[in-house]
Amino acid sequence: MKKWLSVLLAAVMLLAMAGIAGAVDTPTGTINVGNLQKWEVVDLYQVIEMEFDEAKGQYNEVKWSAGIQAWIDEKHTGMLPENAPTGDGDDAKNFYSDMYQYVMENSNGFTHKTLKMGEYKGAIQFEKQKAGSYLIAVHGGANIHQPYLASLQPQGNATTGLTLKDCTVDASQKSEKPKIEKSVNKID
Repeated sequence: MKKWLSVLLAAVMLLAMAGIAGAVDTPTGTINVGNLQKWEVVDLYQVIEMEFDEAKGQYNEVKWSAGIQAWIDEKHTGMLPENAPTGDGDDAKNFYSDMYQYVMENSNGFTHKTLKMGEYKGAIQFEKQKAGSYLIAVHGGANIHQPYLASLQPQGNATTGLTLKDCTVDASQKSEKPKIEKSVNKID
């Protein structure tokens, strides 16, 4: 009986260990935002999500985040994330500028992460982010920034191991110093 019980316990332990070994943790990556100036603040909003199935070790679905889905339903009915405009053309610029405006007007409806530069220039890193696309808002410093878009894309496969390719954003690319013009209205 003892021998039978020990064989049964060994089999149960092997099955339990096989279940643990088969599960794959959700891959994460890092978004680096560089060339920041003093006192700039960076907000990160996930706008496209990729659902990861840990049991199968694969991505199943690409979808708009809940907050952005409401905007898509209102302004771009039926648009799937894979059909969103890409590149540097006016369509993409207008689409993401409108999205950014919507996010800013409804920011309390979004979960976001904020990092502050402080009194030094340099870079900020958003670590352990899930796969998908993120809208990046830089504000609070001396420069005016347009919104940035960054994506963490999966690479590899369940057999070789899935990872996310880290992403770097240069915050100096879409920034400008405000223009101040002085004029005299009266002559004293």
